[in-house]
Amino acid sequence: MWQAIFAAYNVNITEIRSSPDPLDLRKMTVSISFEGEWESENATQLIDRLGSYCVAFTRGSPADVPWFPRSPEDLDRIASHTLDAGKDLEADHPGFHDVIYRKRRQEIASCAENHKAGRAVGIIDYTPRETATWKHVWGILTDLYPTLACNEYNEVLAGLRDARVYGPDTIPQVAEVNEYIKAKTGFTLRPVPGLLSARDFMNALAFRTFFSTQYIRHHSAPLYTPEPDVVHELLGHAPLLANPLEVRQWRPEDAAQQDFPITTYQPVLFVAESLKDARDSLLRYIQNHIHKPFATRYDNATRTLHVST
Repeated sequence: MWQAIFAAYNVNITEIRSSPDPLDLRKMTVSISFEGEWESENATQLIDRLGSYCVAFTRGSPADVPWFPRSPEDLDRIASHTLDAGKDLEADHPGFHDVIYRKRRQEIASCAENHKAGRAVGIIDYTPRETATWKHVWGILTDLYPTLACNEYNEVLAGLRDARVYGPDTIPQVAEVNEYIKAKTGFTLRPVPGLLSARDFMNALAFRTFFSTQYIRHHSAPLYTPEPDVVHELLGHAPLLANPLEVRQWRPEDAAQQDFPITTYQPVLFVAESLKDARDSLLRYIQNHIHKPFATRYDNATRTLHVST
């Protein structure tokens, strides 16, 4: 009934909840949320109509929904929300006293601040000293990867090298890395001027966007930096973003047949529509496939299992 009344006034219901009156089971409390303005003509006419069906009618308080990005374009609002260390270096940073380094770092950070969703990532013209820092770190880490990195990482790194996106002699451009990663998994890197809060960083992952810095650590300490930099992003995170982990619809029948190694990363993830869907599907599978001559029931109050035959 409610849906038909709302539809008659072109008002969309977004949520509806009902519960019986504990003092009079003939009565029902109904809470309805809808799209649109309370004062609009359609809503006003609808409210007058609803009044004829209700003993009492009140306007509830709108839900306090915190802002969060709902499209890749919304990420423009949070890309500049860096933490305190994002623009001004702390005293323990190797480049704290290097005026030239600080100026150069700010130049690259400014490019990130000007980036907008939907645009190609700008090219950074790295200096010979910056490239030498990359090459130094590259040489040390790539000697360690064959024995210390996981197979998935090494496979992607080999692909990046074969595609001439990665190598020791030039710092990879984020735009070129994006072309490679997006073709594999749909992920892209987005420039950011500094460290973000965990909430802002995680929000971007919902759109398969990974915030990435483009400046490089100070040359005096090539194996150390107290903050993310292009080495950290491109050698630490980016390769695994190109690893196409398989995702399947949750079906207990399929999951029961899937081998899962216990000593490495799982090759397949099963995704359910909701926790309720996951539970109900599993219960149906158990009822149809697992037959026992007895049944069990757990008593939470006594913390004991009851067996019936």
